[in-house]
Amino acid sequence: MAQGTLTRLTYERLGILLTDAPAYKESGTKYTDLIRVQSMDYGFSHQALDVKAVGSDKLVTRDGQSPVVRAPDVNCSIQYLFAEGQNEIGAGMFVGKSGSVLKNFFESTATDDINVLVVASSEDSHRDLNFLTQESDFEDYNVIGIGNAYLTNYSYEAAVGQFPTSSISYAGSNMKYDVYSSSVRPTLPAIKPGVNNIESNEEVYLHHSQMGDPGHDRDGKGYVFDEHHIPEVSTTKPGDIQVTITKKSGGRGGAKLDQIHAAIQNVSIQLPIERQDIFGMGSNYVFNRKLKLPIIGQLSLDMIVRGYEPDEVDSFLTKADVYDLVITHPVAQRILGDQGSTYISNGYYYVAVEKNDWRRIAFIEFTHSVSGNAGDTSFSSDGNFYYVCIDAFQWGMIPLTSSNMVSSQDIVYSYTFIHVNNNGSWMKFPIAELDFDLIDFTTSFDVAQNITFEINRAQLKQQNYSHSIGSEVMVSSSLTFDVTKTDGLRMYFQ
Repeated sequence: MAQGTLTRLTYERLGILLTDAPAYKESGTKYTDLIRVQSMDYGFSHQALDVKAVGSDKLVTRDGQSPVVRAPDVNCSIQYLFAEGQNEIGAGMFVGKSGSVLKNFFESTATDDINVLVVASSEDSHRDLNFLTQESDFEDYNVIGIGNAYLTNYSYEAAVGQFPTSSISYAGSNMKYDVYSSSVRPTLPAIKPGVNNIESNEEVYLHHSQMGDPGHDRDGKGYVFDEHHIPEVSTTKPGDIQVTITKKSGGRGGAKLDQIHAAIQNVSIQLPIERQDIFGMGSNYVFNRKLKLPIIGQLSLDMIVRGYEPDEVDSFLTKADVYDLVITHPVAQRILGDQGSTYISNGYYYVAVEKNDWRRIAFIEFTHSVSGNAGDTSFSSDGNFYYVCIDAFQWGMIPLTSSNMVSSQDIVYSYTFIHVNNNGSWMKFPIAELDFDLIDFTTSFDVAQNITFEINRAQLKQQNYSHSIGSEVMVSSSLTFDVTKTDGLRMYFQ
């Protein structure tokens, strides 16, 4: 296969894909493209043993080489601008109130390893990967694959004057360098866990049909690497972030961390995901990297001192200071609407009861004898059902009950019911507040107003104060928290 003439590789010609778990499958692997990536580091280290022996000042080698006892360790770290949780979802983390960010890892019955793929241009021509729509566009591109990659760390950091960032780190077992060809595609770098060191035969297929992440290629143009955002919004601004700290227990004196309007300068979350590497006879590769429990995260806060709590430090001896912390980010809603705006998606009728405040109700889909345009409404002949047009002859049917509403309008909106006037007879149907644990991710991206981090049971471990001429009094606090399947560190839409 012909190679291009590459003299330097610039960032706009690089793209990063994550596969779903497990890394080794016979078929069916889906990809997620990471967005707003700022940096990526990867490398490997050989586990070679330097053997010494009495009577010689040289190493004992074979053909001049120290013996390699097992496959190399491959490490990878990716940093990106935090926005709406797409990268976290692509990395296999759980987004929702019903579990922690590691819920999927706790519940996994298979290995939770993935493949990390770096797609890079092989020539000096400047073509943004975000604009490539055909498989042929990637011909002769370089593909660097990291196989059997296990998530080992997640971090988040926000500071005044900076965009919030997150990073994910992986420990892998294999690394491949390939040249992409649509006629002879490279294979994934995964190794089948267990004996015999079986390499994956599943092909890397750079095509939009292989993308499995929510909201991908919203324009339908065939993108493999899609920006995932409307042009006006690229990431969360630091001034939009709200941090709420609630003290749960403790009586330590000193700076008040849970005061209203706390002048927080930066917040940092570190979640090391420790692994126990399991090796066995019959393979040079790791069989599995099991979670080492409990998982303990670290939280750091820097803030301007704006008040003190009266007490003594030795109160730690009787009761620890424990806090809950919530970090809220606004989300750029894709679907906007004034009161009365409606749309239909995945078997639900959505209604805006206030500007951009959506509620929904399920409907029964049926084929109507009357054609209409999407969004049209009517009543059944007996007045017991409200019809909403999906498209042409496909309609949704919503049951109605009687209403005591009195109004000069034909439709009245509340937070619990929509009241409709059918020739002087008022009827109503219930609507429900959006439960983002029940709606699909694409809809979440469309209508959510916020994405939130929630930390539970953060225990204060260390605190340092800084006084200097010309600056405010600063306090730096370090806390730790445990992460279970259900809580500790959650991320969810609101």
